[in-house]
Amino acid sequence: MELKSGWFFSIIVLLWGFSFAEQPRDQSQDEGGLIELINLERKFIMNLKSYTEKLNEKVNNLQAFIESVHFGVNQSLEDREKYLSNPLNAFSLMRRTHEDLPKWHNYTKQVIGLEELYTLDEIIAQSPDENEMKDALQGMNRLEEIYNLEAIDLAKGHLLKKKHKIQLSIRDCVALGNDKFKRKDYSRASMWFRVAIKHEPEIHSNVINEVLGDPMDKLHLKYAKSILVYAIMKSNPKQSLEDAEETADEAMTSASLSDLKSLITEVLSHSDQSIISEMAENKTAPTDYELGCRGFFPLRKQLFCRYNFHSTPFLRIAPLKQEILSLDPFISMFHEVLPKNKLLTLKQNLNITAKSKKYKRSISKIFSQRITDITGLHFSKRDQIYINNYGLENQAEVHYTSKNLRGPVGAILFFISDDIHGGATVFPKLKVSVFPKKGSSLVWYDIKDDGNLDPRTRNLICPVLEGNSLVLTKTFYMTKQMSRKTCAFKEITQKKTFYL
Repeated sequence: MELKSGWFFSIIVLLWGFSFAEQPRDQSQDEGGLIELINLERKFIMNLKSYTEKLNEKVNNLQAFIESVHFGVNQSLEDREKYLSNPLNAFSLMRRTHEDLPKWHNYTKQVIGLEELYTLDEIIAQSPDENEMKDALQGMNRLEEIYNLEAIDLAKGHLLKKKHKIQLSIRDCVALGNDKFKRKDYSRASMWFRVAIKHEPEIHSNVINEVLGDPMDKLHLKYAKSILVYAIMKSNPKQSLEDAEETADEAMTSASLSDLKSLITEVLSHSDQSIISEMAENKTAPTDYELGCRGFFPLRKQLFCRYNFHSTPFLRIAPLKQEILSLDPFISMFHEVLPKNKLLTLKQNLNITAKSKKYKRSISKIFSQRITDITGLHFSKRDQIYINNYGLENQAEVHYTSKNLRGPVGAILFFISDDIHGGATVFPKLKVSVFPKKGSSLVWYDIKDDGNLDPRTRNLICPVLEGNSLVLTKTFYMTKQMSRKTCAFKEITQKKTFYL
């Protein structure tokens, strides 16, 4: 095997030295919700600020008392005796120590800011639980894998060549590294640990670490194990992960502290890009779903755009812009189907938050009419439309079960949000991906010529890198009469082409 980088060769050499060192061994040896959270954090800080202001007020009051005592506590014995020889001073001292000192003592024991402390308790009770934190870590893990993102870029706010005004903290990086470490994804874990180790120190880190703990605690050891396991697996791909972990643990147990420091120093001395390039060689090939999310599907040929004016009489005077994405099975995109002046009001009325939630609502007049214009099919306003808001930890699929089928099945999506980064709807088997576009609609039919469901129309929603992808979904289970209309609609679509 050709070793292309010095750092990898160094790991193998050091590993060999660890494994055969003659040292004794010890054999015993995870806008809605997110909007709520930012409001929760803001409320916590405001209450904490109010609490500290009251603490400062108490400190200032105690300081004022200290300064109000005329007799200096650091005076000499002779000066104190002279002071007490005056009966007025003696009386004043007696009164102060009898009346004032107990009151000041009681004041020091008073718990101030009780209201703020109770409010802080209430805020903490609303903070994310362990399961919600695991969901967030899972969401970040999916972002990295699906979009092939690097820890070094993510930590600096780079998302698919787009720079954001954010930088993850040391603790953010350590948390993500620990999650990968628990998942036994040692290559990605090592990259997050690497970023954390090289991170600039936090402001007031000494004070903050007293409360939160030192994020660097045992970090170097985890980093060493991560790169050792990676190197062992790379040098012998046939070896099981469990064996590689055991070998790495034995090597670290037998190694001296200076050996481990040498290993870490050696790996950190190499450029980030050389490490990334080396590890990229061991990555598995992306799935069709991942390629679709990244926008890497090849352009489809022999497709077209046209004005659709035949589905309903209304379209004869106001045709819709239609883009054909697939003829078999039939998938198309309708552009600008929702009026711009309605979209803002629509979003406000839906009252969707940033966390993924699903709602059912009756089809409104505007959607009922647009669904008819697009499909030529009529539905009751009592029919349900699903409202989905896809955020960080979401992957969704519009799917159907055979027991619910009543003839051919179709689905239509309305994209409500704008400025979305990511969040494509991907048909992996067809190699078709559709990225959200505000005011547009995506429609497809899950029917084959034999009347059965077409597995090629199975689709997935990609994670959102920025923003929240607000999508309204209507699935339709058609009667035989509707099926005939749909087949006729597809036939007309394929034969009558009016290019834009």
